[in-house]
Amino acid sequence: MMGVEQGFLAVVALLILIALRFPIGLSLATVAFSGIALFLGFGPALSYVGRIPREFATQYEFSAIRCSP
Repeated sequence: MMGVEQGFLAVVALLILIALRFPIGLSLATVAFSGIALFLGFGPALSYVGRIPREFATQYEFSAIRCSP
C-alpha cells in the first residue's frame, strides 16, 4: 500500500471513529498511535506516546504568553 492510500485509510478511520461518537482527541490519538505502530512497531509507538507530549509541553514558544500593559 502506498503513502496516499495509507493516508486515505487513516482519514476514513478517523471519520468512522468520530461518527461513532468517540471524542475527537481520542480518535486522533488512536489513529496516530495505530499508524506509528503499523510503520515502526508497537515498542517505538509506546515510546512516542511518552515522549512527544513532554517535548511539546517543554517548548519555549508555548511556555508563556506575555501581555504588555
